[in-house]
Amino acid sequence: MKKLLAIFSIIFFFMIINAEVCWENGVPLYEGNFIYSEKSIVNSIENIYITWVELDNGYRKLKLQKTDFAGEPIWTDPVTIDQNLQFMLETDIVESDNNGCFINAHYQSRSNQKLYKIDSNGNLLWQYSHNSYYIINLLPLENGGILLSEIDDHDNNNVYYLKCIYISESGEVHWDNDQLFIFQSLNRQKILEQQYVDGYFYFLLSEDENCFVIKVSEAGELISQSDSFSIGSYTTTNFINNSFFVFYINYDTSDLEMHNFDLSGTSLLSVDPKIICNTYNWKADEFLFSDDYFYSIVTNSDENLVFHKCNFQGEILNTFAHNDEIYYYILQVYDQNVDFISCVKYHPTLDSYLLRLNENGISEPIHYLPDNSNHFWGGKYFLEENFSFAGAGLISGESAIYTMRKTENNTEVYTVRDIENEIISPKIKKNDTDLTALWPSYERNSIMIQEYNENGIPQYQTNGDVLIEGYQKYFVVEDKIITIGDTLTNSDVTMNCYNFNGEHLWSDQFAGVYNDYYVFPFYDDYIFIFKETIQEPVTQHIIKFITFDENGLLWPESITLEMTEPLTFGNIMMKGNILFFQSYHTVYRVLINSNGTYTEPQILANNSDMINLYGNEDKFFAITKDGVTSMRKFHYFQDGVLMWDDAWEVYIGDYVDLKTIFEDDGFYLIGYNYPNSVNIDKFDYEHNIIEESSFDYTSQNPILASFDFYEQSGKFIFIFNSMLDNYDHQFSYMITDLIGNILLPEFAETIMQRDNIEFSNHTLFSDNCLYMPIACGYKPLEGNYERNFYIQKIDLSDYVSIDNKIISNTHTKLTCYPNPFNPETTIKFSLQNDFKVELTIYNIKGQKITTLINQRLKKGKHSHVWSGKDEVGKSVSSGVYFYKIKLDGKRESTKKCLLLK
Repeated sequence: MKKLLAIFSIIFFFMIINAEVCWENGVPLYEGNFIYSEKSIVNSIENIYITWVELDNGYRKLKLQKTDFAGEPIWTDPVTIDQNLQFMLETDIVESDNNGCFINAHYQSRSNQKLYKIDSNGNLLWQYSHNSYYIINLLPLENGGILLSEIDDHDNNNVYYLKCIYISESGEVHWDNDQLFIFQSLNRQKILEQQYVDGYFYFLLSEDENCFVIKVSEAGELISQSDSFSIGSYTTTNFINNSFFVFYINYDTSDLEMHNFDLSGTSLLSVDPKIICNTYNWKADEFLFSDDYFYSIVTNSDENLVFHKCNFQGEILNTFAHNDEIYYYILQVYDQNVDFISCVKYHPTLDSYLLRLNENGISEPIHYLPDNSNHFWGGKYFLEENFSFAGAGLISGESAIYTMRKTENNTEVYTVRDIENEIISPKIKKNDTDLTALWPSYERNSIMIQEYNENGIPQYQTNGDVLIEGYQKYFVVEDKIITIGDTLTNSDVTMNCYNFNGEHLWSDQFAGVYNDYYVFPFYDDYIFIFKETIQEPVTQHIIKFITFDENGLLWPESITLEMTEPLTFGNIMMKGNILFFQSYHTVYRVLINSNGTYTEPQILANNSDMINLYGNEDKFFAITKDGVTSMRKFHYFQDGVLMWDDAWEVYIGDYVDLKTIFEDDGFYLIGYNYPNSVNIDKFDYEHNIIEESSFDYTSQNPILASFDFYEQSGKFIFIFNSMLDNYDHQFSYMITDLIGNILLPEFAETIMQRDNIEFSNHTLFSDNCLYMPIACGYKPLEGNYERNFYIQKIDLSDYVSIDNKIISNTHTKLTCYPNPFNPETTIKFSLQNDFKVELTIYNIKGQKITTLINQRLKKGKHSHVWSGKDEVGKSVSSGVYFYKIKLDGKRESTKKCLLLK
């Protein structure tokens, strides 16, 4: 039976080893004000109101700014409407009487809301608290009051009600009816429209696949309910000329259909429903209304926009097409004479513009964003005969809440509030003196950098500096940064190389259009693998690959992996020179040679999905699953050869977040078993467990979410990420010897104390220290929405000797080419640190033939030619030979080669 680890073992008291958390509470990597969203409206005198919630000195503050019609701020500083230590989020803003506004906001656990009435000078007139979980519909009234409505499952009793509150101009509740209307079904209840006409409230409601109108008195009493009209999916409504228009797509026919009925629910159409057109299952939920016609906008299969101009009976009068491929569009109506929509063109670049509509058709694109702008999301208004905008955007690499004014000649921009709210994915790298963090900034369309000295002091400005502009996709090779991008023609892939000072070193490109790409170590260099989609003769994927090193591309062009039948590729992975890929539910493997030739793809597993590869180039597992059971199949490879005829089946629940170690006499599987038990099991290569080297550990935290693991100097280092009872997370670390005795217990020192700790990725182990980038601040169950990043350093110098250089679990890369060879082959290897290197040739009997290298070499890439001769210079005979490398007389790696004469 496996040995159970004792938390307070006797060894702990006599052998405890010191470690040190170096930077108190971590050093900042990225901290922001985290403005989550913004809302804007225009009042009757064409002033723009903008509201948002920001984080400021621990408080969440509800802010309001007022601008003129051009977007220039009127108030010197935004007005603070309210502040709170807990969650706060603006949900809606509407105009009130006297050119003021109403703002509604969520609080705390989203079950509490507040409605504010504010005058035109930003003064708070009154506030009203209401217990509402769902989104509130606001209907401002001409008398200065407002109606709040929502659909609520009253007391969670599976009965849904229309709930309404009528608040007077002075903030007093005129009436409150939480059961104004009772729905008969549990499905698809929705308030489609609400209007106040001639002293009555009218609600257009939907339930299941029907819609109907109810009439309510000013005193809150239900007066009548109309007959029901059948509707389908994607229901869109509009209220004009005191009548309701309802548009939807018929489930069975994919026809776009229309209802139009008056306030009593009587149809105004000669044919009801009226079929406008067939959508062929494409999008059709945007409509623009004028006084006597409307536009129905349909997206076709090519993501183009088709505009059907219709009369109020739903008859098509004319059709116009906009043939650009559109990625995203928002329809907005500004008045009954000037209508336009905002479009984002997908290819070749994201290109935002407007289309202006009138009775004669659509205009040419109106480009409104200034130079160096990537996108803009927000309200768009037609004011004083020109276009005005208010919302969040990215201009010249700066994210902010902006207002803009588009005139015939230019666009004028005003900054209302700066924003820092990115979610980053940092990678960290350690050199001799400094720690470097890199991450792609999607907001700035750049690669960012931050550096720290040995004391953890940032060397660049807050939230880092721009290192390389114009790229987001990158990877690090040796001490170089390689960026990936498309050319303007979108028919070539471009590689650019930079150093860590951001200086451009070289550029290369090759033919191809990638959907996804992957970069793997390949022999002593790297391979870039990418998927392309081709349409003819049938839609399929193809795989291409090309090699490179830190100096550029090594092949003149990419190689296409030829397949006998069309495939759709899923997961693509590589270890050594074996490429694994999945098509549908078949997993293949193919051997790629250093000159670009490759073997015929072989099936590794049928009716299976590829999970992952674990291990090093010499020894590793390819793991697949059948999608039916909880078992995973382990396929064992050694020196590129599949060693087990039958895959070994393992219950994956025993090894969640799996880690592996391969040794000469066996291998370790390390993973956690829900909720908090860690299994460290050693097996021989017949997959029999080795009991004396296997043990369990139960974490002191309730639920493990993930963990990192290192094996160093005959000791195991564990870094746990655990979930607490309140759904927060906590990090801890522990050190054991190889048989499970605790040398350093959990929580000997706290790693970090911050609110809402989340996760750590890309933990670095370098120079006897752990460096952990930790994200914290985001906790959606409580409505918190800031996310900050910090780096923590844990010094293990008392545990790992300074002279004991860290060697990665992945063995030193050792390859030769050509293989088979005649008369000579070049043996290549790379070192992660400076080492005393011994490179020796042996024959199949284990007899030493010659020593090629026996000296101290520096970190980096090395090569040596063996000409097929022994120590006295005599040529050896044909056959199998082994080349073995030793580092500082300890770590060994052995490969075989074949001499053919």
